[in-house]
Amino acid sequence: MPGVSETLNGIRRARQVHVQRLGRLAHAIYATASRRVSPPLRATDRQRFAGDAALYGNAELRFDLGTFKFLTLPTDFGVFGLADAGRVYVDGSTPGGWHTAGGGGVWFSPVSRTSTLSFAVAHSTEQTSVYLGIGFMF
Repeated sequence: MPGVSETLNGIRRARQVHVQRLGRLAHAIYATASRRVSPPLRATDRQRFAGDAALYGNAELRFDLGTFKFLTLPTDFGVFGLADAGRVYVDGSTPGGWHTAGGGGVWFSPVSRTSTLSFAVAHSTEQTSVYLGIGFMF
């Protein structure tokens, strides 16, 4: 399911929700090497939480703060907050419950939003992680 985003008065809300189930069709996509499904939660190790099904959501609230010139290029910039939550299921039960992460960062878009650079910090009960990326998560 693709992410959804909306803009209102310079504030962009973006979110995505996914359900994954390991089964006949998912086996070829998600589980060729290992029969595990893991939600993409920031500030957690990629395979930290795994089971045969997962439910997770990611949300970002982005604020456009303005435009400045960088090496003669018009560059939009702003800040964003993020929140992630997910859980995995093993044989229909969810022994670990919900796992969450939150944080925020800054973004810069020289020329257009298709060339966005972002810097973020996310924190969970597992760890704090720093991310430098091209584009947004969704």
